[in-house]
Amino acid sequence: MRTVRAILVAAVLVAIAAGLACLGAGCGGDTALARRYSEQGDKLYGVATTIGNQLDSIKADLQKLLVANDVAGLIAKEADVRSIQAKIDTSMGLIDRALVQYRKVMALSGVDKYKTYASLQMEVALKEQQALAIGRDLAAFALGLVESAKAGKPVDLTGSLKTISSTINKLDELERQLEQTKRQAKIYATDNNLF
Repeated sequence: MRTVRAILVAAVLVAIAAGLACLGAGCGGDTALARRYSEQGDKLYGVATTIGNQLDSIKADLQKLLVANDVAGLIAKEADVRSIQAKIDTSMGLIDRALVQYRKVMALSGVDKYKTYASLQMEVALKEQQALAIGRDLAAFALGLVESAKAGKPVDLTGSLKTISSTINKLDELERQLEQTKRQAKIYATDNNLF
């Protein structure tokens, strides 16, 4: 009888130890949730950042027009700039939703690797929002110049470029930091077999 009891106690202890080891390694429901929330956040972020290439293209076009002091060309870009403004607002909303998903990961337990990944992705998303906010400011500045030109007021686009050059440089630097953080998150996810 004692032998059977000892075997049962030993079996229960082994099962508890295995369960604790699995919990410490990140097994179980929280890992599945962490993965799901991370993937949902990544998907929302991916959709939000499709505007990035369009924003870069418009920024380059605006710079060329400002350097050339091409007021007519700037007026011709008005619809594109207004479209970018609307897309920036949509992207900002999607990034907010992605951040919610990453914050859900941070609230889970036993998923330290996913928390590190979510933290990196949150940093990326917040930098992306900063870049989009700067892009929105640049678009508003360009539209202000368009309105002045359409009202017949003299517009010095070359002088305006000097006014916004530090903002453009700030945006360029932020985009470099953003790409570096994106690479770190991707490498971390790959190295830790998160997906």
